[in-house]
Amino acid sequence: MPRQSPFAKGLALLAALPFVALASRAPAELIGYWSFDDQTVNDTSGNNKHGTRTGGSFSTDVPSELPAGSRSLNLSGNGYVIVDTGGAQGFYDGGSAFTAMCWFKGWPDNDWEPMIGKNGEGQGGWQIRRNGANNHIDWTTRGAGANNGDFNTGTNEGDGAAGRWAHVAVTFDGIRKVIYYNGIPAKQEIVGSDPLSITPSPRRLVFGARDTDGGTIGNHSNVMLDDVAIFNHVLSAREIDAIARGRSPVADGLSPFDYAFGVGEPLGRPGFWGILEASGGGTINNLGHAYQSLKTGSNRQTSTTRSVINFIDPNAAGAGRTGGDLAFLTNTAAADDDFAVTALGAIRIPLGASADDKWTFYTSGDDGAEVVVFGPNFESTVGNGNELIVGTHASNNVPTGDTNTASVITLPPGDYNVRYLWYERAGGASCELYSRRVPKPDSTATSA
Repeated sequence: MPRQSPFAKGLALLAALPFVALASRAPAELIGYWSFDDQTVNDTSGNNKHGTRTGGSFSTDVPSELPAGSRSLNLSGNGYVIVDTGGAQGFYDGGSAFTAMCWFKGWPDNDWEPMIGKNGEGQGGWQIRRNGANNHIDWTTRGAGANNGDFNTGTNEGDGAAGRWAHVAVTFDGIRKVIYYNGIPAKQEIVGSDPLSITPSPRRLVFGARDTDGGTIGNHSNVMLDDVAIFNHVLSAREIDAIARGRSPVADGLSPFDYAFGVGEPLGRPGFWGILEASGGGTINNLGHAYQSLKTGSNRQTSTTRSVINFIDPNAAGAGRTGGDLAFLTNTAAADDDFAVTALGAIRIPLGASADDKWTFYTSGDDGAEVVVFGPNFESTVGNGNELIVGTHASNNVPTGDTNTASVITLPPGDYNVRYLWYERAGGASCELYSRRVPKPDSTATSA
């Protein structure tokens, strides 16, 4: 008997509808923002924590997501910026509620060098930095977390970093640390059951180097930076996602469709997914690389005629779970590697459904995938051990092989925007997205 696609059962879920406007709200309090657009290192958050630059230069080479006329800061030649807040230097200590972020291009040229940080060594503090000799992003929080606060993605964000801009954001809420790469949750760590705080540091906040234990500046990373921002709250996954798509950290409002892919916004049309697929953008080791490939890949194909997400590579098919497979848009006669797919659409939970119904979203395929439902937060997920949920995002970031990740969310009746991101690293390729209502226990049943 042929397999029946879950799309054909019950609710016709995951076929696109007219797009839904999202409510606006102000971001958490921004306590430091250095955009470099005025070719200074002044803080424009309103706190006037201005920096002092030594070496380096301002550049017109900026992330494509940022507005025309923006500027970045090139810190090659051992340049750096010191933000001296005076006294005990406690303004940017982080405490137990903290978000920091920046755009970067290039990769620290020696072990453990920071992009931005506040000591993060023997005198407390924190750093966003390179993990040793590896190409992993490291989120260091002294006094909070295993390995003396060193925590890294385990994926190779440094691969290809010399030739492209990327966005990194880190959060800490006293219990959980999260690293985001290009707006996508890359990894999280639970540091304990009771809230902890980052150990205060008497050292200064520095961009592109470290205020060392001895009070001198060293460990220069020689990277380019843009839009450095620090918040005294934990931003949501939705907020970080929007900022990584080009939304200013000081702007109100959020949108799931801030994808600067140049294929129209929003993608799609009623009843269908808007799909963009790209190859030729370099090796893809994680979902952040997939996002970059969709921007820069040499072979980019779009479609607004597909009502379901159900693709295989006919020349190297993944296992798949549903019938009716379609060939990828960029398919060639060979077994294809290192390509990515994103799809934008909307789903409808019918008015007759219960407000407390739970739905399981399945991201089935080979290799990594993320689904974002712009509504309530995801509640749980299962897969092969690499799955991750952070708010509205459910993902499997690293190359996983054939994996079926099931993430549960409660959706009251209504329309919800959905964004899907998937990539193939190597080997067999399949890409599926479907959903089912989680059956409730029969409340009328009695025990024997």
